[in-house]
Amino acid sequence: MTKAILKSEQQETYIKLYDFIFKHEDFYEMRLTSKYLFCVMMDYMSLSMKVSNDSSITIPHEILADKLQVTGRSITTMKNELKSHDLIEETFMGIGKVTKITINQEKVKQYRNRSGILTFMLLPKSVYENKDISISSKVLYAFLLNRFEKTKTDSISLSNEEMSKMLNVSLSKARKTKKELVSDGKIIEQRRGHAQANTIQLND
Repeated sequence: MTKAILKSEQQETYIKLYDFIFKHEDFYEMRLTSKYLFCVMMDYMSLSMKVSNDSSITIPHEILADKLQVTGRSITTMKNELKSHDLIEETFMGIGKVTKITINQEKVKQYRNRSGILTFMLLPKSVYENKDISISSKVLYAFLLNRFEKTKTDSISLSNEEMSKMLNVSLSKARKTKKELVSDGKIIEQRRGHAQANTIQLND
């Protein structure tokens, strides 16, 4: 089953980063990496539904650790945080078997908009699969794409303070995250005058 899911995954061109887990106050204190892992799990669940109509997923720690570029122990910590927020359930399937993960759909439903939809940002698979940039940079890139889509402009002004608030990270972390996207060639930053937010362009 896992092989079928992974094959289906390769055909997708983007992954959805759900707005509620990044923006709702219920998850304000949650680690950014845990939020990202939840979106990855939601993506796998969607693929599983296409393959077998099964809403549960059985993805080995090694695969998740590789996707997020972290250790297996870190994946355990993130999953525990998601469980503490009642977002996932994990079922032991036996010694030597991969545990089954189920998304708590009743919990997730609470965050649908008035039209009954879970809003999301899109992260291109090319960025999702990029092992040279961090999770925070991938999330920021999705935020930026979403901002560009809404403004319909070629450039936007975005301060480090705004990025810090968007990602719920420190100011120094926000600067480092933006610098990483610049260094990787994903965005172009143009400096402006004193006390003015720099402009950002996508480097397509």
